[in-house]
Amino acid sequence: MIDIDAIDELAEEAFQRTMLTKKDPRDMNFILPLLEDTSMPIDSFLFHSALFRMYSKVETYETLSPFASPSRLRTTEPDWQAMEGALAELYGGPEAVWGGMFYPATLRAVKGENGRWKKLPAKTPRQQAVRDVHVFRAVYAALGKNDSVKVYMKQRRACATSGWTASSVVAARAAFQGWYASFYEHMVSHTKGCFGDYAMKCILDVGTNTTIKATGDTKSVFPDAVLSAWPVNCPAYTSGIKRLLKRQCKNKAIKMHLKYTLLLFVHARMSKRLGAAHHSVSSTLAQLCWEKRQNNRNNRR
Repeated sequence: MIDIDAIDELAEEAFQRTMLTKKDPRDMNFILPLLEDTSMPIDSFLFHSALFRMYSKVETYETLSPFASPSRLRTTEPDWQAMEGALAELYGGPEAVWGGMFYPATLRAVKGENGRWKKLPAKTPRQQAVRDVHVFRAVYAALGKNDSVKVYMKQRRACATSGWTASSVVAARAAFQGWYASFYEHMVSHTKGCFGDYAMKCILDVGTNTTIKATGDTKSVFPDAVLSAWPVNCPAYTSGIKRLLKRQCKNKAIKMHLKYTLLLFVHARMSKRLGAAHHSVSSTLAQLCWEKRQNNRNNRR
């Protein structure tokens, strides 16, 4: 189904861009070195990844991150009250709270303890802060659901200690899919408007490109070998894949599993062209996003 010449053309275009490797975007250039090889447990690492990638702005993350660890109130959770207060000040200030290169998705409603959806007004800085903290509370709860992320890390360490045997990789892939499904399901069933495939990809972007001491080796938290699931419905993937298909396949209906297979094939080919040592699944597939962004800029001109 894939037009190899089209992939090679995309690789040649990538070499002409200022964003080629995982650390070239300004936001990733900040967060990847900051979290690299830290002693954080896996759930804290992912919470910090989500905290940064929600805004993709250094100043906002630096303001909020001190409250992201277990709070000074001697609870096991982040200091939600302090985080809310800091966000209210940011929203009331002269600078934008959000960074990045796409318009942010924001929370429209949250599911309460009674199981009912509650809409959240966001007209004042305080209301905007309350809205955002609801998102982080949902992320925190999702990471603690069913201990699935800890189960994944156990299997991830087993890969390191076994020398990445086939059986350990199979177990890690199953554990990754278990965590992925649990986390994703919790977020979409407890929030509306702020979470989907793009948000999931933003979190995974950090884990696929950095390591932490808890992994037991120098590979990333989510190395390519364990990625048994991927947020294939990111908007840029849809148009990007269509460009790379052979003419007779461009109008073919592509279901999620087929799109997953096609995207991993694109990664395999692109990583060989761009330098496999410098790229993961997320950083090669990011070329589809950057290609779409470049086209949008050209169209505006």
